[in-house]
Amino acid sequence: MQQPKSAFPPDLDVQEEDEEPIISLGNAAPRLTAQHRASAQREVEKLVDKLSADLPSLLNEAGEATMKMNRAPGRCVMQGTGGAVSVSWFPAQFDETSAGELQVIEWRGLVTLPGSAPKPDAKATIVEVSLFHLVRGAGPNEWTWQGDKEPTAFETEGLAQRCLERLKAREAKSAKAMAAKATAARG
Repeated sequence: MQQPKSAFPPDLDVQEEDEEPIISLGNAAPRLTAQHRASAQREVEKLVDKLSADLPSLLNEAGEATMKMNRAPGRCVMQGTGGAVSVSWFPAQFDETSAGELQVIEWRGLVTLPGSAPKPDAKATIVEVSLFHLVRGAGPNEWTWQGDKEPTAFETEGLAQRCLERLKAREAKSAKAMAAKATAARG
C-alpha cells in the first residue's frame, strides 16, 4: 500500500516549544514568529530611546551645544560639529530566520537628512560601517546584538554606549583637526 504524499517537504519540522510554534527546515535556524518580530522591533526602539536619553549627558561631557539628534522610527542620526553617527534598522522579510540588521555608520562631516534643503558645505564621508544582527536570547523578550566585526555580543544598553562613544571620539578628532587648521592658518 502506497503512503499518501505530504504537502510539506520531508525535512520540514514543526514543533511546539513552550506553547510557541517553532518552524525549522532541517538544520536551518528556527524561523521567527510575528511575536518575535514585534519583540525585536521593541528592542530597536529601546536602543533609539536610550541613545536619545543619553545624548544630553554626552553634550555636557563634550561641552558641545551643537550636537543634535534627528529621529525617525527605527533610525536616528546623532550629528555633531565634525561628524555624525547614524543608526538604521532594516527588518528582515518574513521568510527569513534573522530579525534584521542594524547599520551603525560613523560619518565625517555634515549628514544631510532626507527632505532637508541641500547645503553647499554638507559633505559627509563614511568613516566606518558596522553591522549588527539581533539575536534571540534565552528568554522570550531577551535579545543581544551580534556585530559582524565584534567578537562579543552587546546588550542594548552596551550598544547604545558604544554608539555614543563613537560620536564622542569623532567630535574629539574633529576638534583636534580644527585646532591644527587654526594653528596652521596663524603660523
